[in-house]
Amino acid sequence: MWEGRPPTFPRTRSRYLECVSCASSDLSCERGWVQSLQCRSPGEQCLEVVTHRTLEGSPRDEHHTRGCGNLPGCPGPTGFHNNHTFHFLQCCNTTKCNGGPVVELQNLPLNGLQCYSCEGNSTHGCSSEETSLTACRGPMSQCLEATGSNGLGNPSYTVRGCATPSWCQSLHVAEAFSLSHLNVSCCSGNGCNHPVLDRQPRRGVPPGVALPTSASPSPCL
Repeated sequence: MWEGRPPTFPRTRSRYLECVSCASSDLSCERGWVQSLQCRSPGEQCLEVVTHRTLEGSPRDEHHTRGCGNLPGCPGPTGFHNNHTFHFLQCCNTTKCNGGPVVELQNLPLNGLQCYSCEGNSTHGCSSEETSLTACRGPMSQCLEATGSNGLGNPSYTVRGCATPSWCQSLHVAEAFSLSHLNVSCCSGNGCNHPVLDRQPRRGVPPGVALPTSASPSPCL
């Protein structure tokens, strides 16, 4: 029978992904004051999350965040923009791959698509006078229209703009705009999300994406 202390073996510490970490709360992202962050689980990736919002009547909201996480849409990029809002998420899975200059909408290249842009309802925010074309940038290669309830007693809040195909599923739209009871549709082609086409199906709508309930068949121009 063996006597004495049991043998010891060196402990191996799993090293997960190492990412850049910063936040707009201290302007560290904008000024390049980044730190290194060790992710805590093998499922986490390096993230960059950008939110810009300049909607009339609301305080300006601008955030850049980098770190570790596991979010829907990863690996990215995935995003949306119109004349008022820019939401962008990108993920990667190599060491500090989320470094470099922060993503700014004006620095993303034009992709040749134009979509109608608005946020609000048919009388304020998305009236015909307030709805206009915007030039799409970067990977936002679909025209999006989403309608839902914004929780403020308004059951017909509408969002239009340019989106990546992943935004044509309702999850990103619901989280970004705090909307419920969503109908989301996407289409390909300049101006195909015009409000006068609400009664017509969108070209390029991904399978499983619901058209607005008021839709009736007619080709999208």
